[in-house]
Amino acid sequence: MTNPDTPAPEPAPAAEASPPPVPSPAELEALRAEAAQVPALEDRLKRAQADFVNESRRIQRQAEQDRRFAVEGLLKDLVSVVENLDTALKAVSDAGPLKTGVEMVLKELEALLRRHGAEVLRPEGQPFDPLHHEALSMVEHPTLPAGHIAQVLSPGLSLHGRNVRPARVTVVRAPAAPAAEPSARPEA
Repeated sequence: MTNPDTPAPEPAPAAEASPPPVPSPAELEALRAEAAQVPALEDRLKRAQADFVNESRRIQRQAEQDRRFAVEGLLKDLVSVVENLDTALKAVSDAGPLKTGVEMVLKELEALLRRHGAEVLRPEGQPFDPLHHEALSMVEHPTLPAGHIAQVLSPGLSLHGRNVRPARVTVVRAPAAPAAEPSARPEA
């Protein structure tokens, strides 16, 4: 056991480290050239890292976009079913069980489309927009202004706000100017 009153032995003096060797002038020049390249290499590394991050983000965005619009083909096919149900509703004149059944099926199909980010477009009475509508004919209309949609012949479809299929429509044209009546000239 050690006595607390006795002083601790002093450590032995460390051997003096010898000074590092002095590099030759050629070695110094090589070290300086290497050190001069460090900022350029750091810059290249930072650019490569930024390019990698940007490319990763681009790939993630593209994957998300592909996932959101993967069902586009199926939805394009389903819009023809909506069109056929619309036609069936127009053909049924009475408000009987057949019409009620077709309306129920149509509402359920449109709800299903909405759950997947799709919307059926029936722009009747709205201004014509060539980005979302396809004009099949033009007609005069007593109440709608020119350039508005008089009738939807086939509904359109958008998916997450992107137009998948334009609505096929009839557009109101400006009324034809009345033919000028020949002025009555008095015969001389």
